[in-house]
Amino acid sequence: MKTSNLIDPFRGKPGIYHFSTDALKKKILFKERTDFVYGVNSIAICAKDGKVDVLCYCLMSNHIHILLRGALSDCLRFMRKLMFRLAVYAGKRDREKAGFGVEDFEIVPVTSRNQMKKEIAYILRNPYKARVASPISYEWNSADVMFNPHAESVHGKSVQELTVVECRRTFATRGPLPEHYEYFEGKILNKCFVRNDLAQKCFRDDIDYFNEIKKFDNEIEVEGERLGKEHVFFTDEELHAKMLRMCRNEYYVSSPNELDGKSLLNLARALRVRFGAGKEQLERLLGLDDSLVGKL
Repeated sequence: MKTSNLIDPFRGKPGIYHFSTDALKKKILFKERTDFVYGVNSIAICAKDGKVDVLCYCLMSNHIHILLRGALSDCLRFMRKLMFRLAVYAGKRDREKAGFGVEDFEIVPVTSRNQMKKEIAYILRNPYKARVASPISYEWNSADVMFNPHAESVHGKSVQELTVVECRRTFATRGPLPEHYEYFEGKILNKCFVRNDLAQKCFRDDIDYFNEIKKFDNEIEVEGERLGKEHVFFTDEELHAKMLRMCRNEYYVSSPNELDGKSLLNLARALRVRFGAGKEQLERLLGLDDSLVGKL
């Protein structure tokens, strides 16, 4: 949901919001390690004033997910500042105007404990879904501090050891950083700015968290809640193009004919939820018979 269409269910009081950018419309943002480091540090810099809590985040090559807690106005200010930093960085790197602006993100209010569990799992599962890495081993999300009793024992260098010039050169910021911020190989540690203590409260325990992480059905549920009643219906030609793109980007095959039965049904469900595809349309495009369509 775009900011112009959002009705704040928290009415100005602190709430929880899932912010994301559109992976299908934007070009590659994070190409190399230095790009990802800049992205993580930008989140930490935007969070330094303490007005907004970062509950979890994930940076993928062409999109970001971040779960924030705070007043909507403060969360929007946080995101605009983050998007501005990323747009300026990408513009200088590519020597052309970035393919996104400061308002180029979507918002989903999180209004229940169950929804919060699904949103956190959805965000941190992204690298596994893309077959890049497991949520735990992926370097560019905040999963390393979730239910990790050893997170606080990991230490880097203190930002206080840097001169003003060194800090500006390392983190691309003119303002001072909090005294407790530590960094390793140029990246500010998650434990310094991610409120995993707040994120963990919606789970009963670490087992509940890991059970939620491995539920692939959440992908469709979360995307369905994001769309709500705003279905946009597409022609067969338009849907076919989107289907092939999903096959390449999410299943790493060139056509649905290469998918097994379970993956084919997951693709059909995703097309139905994301793009409002009808059962007859799915039968035509995917060659599904009535018995399979009935399982959607």
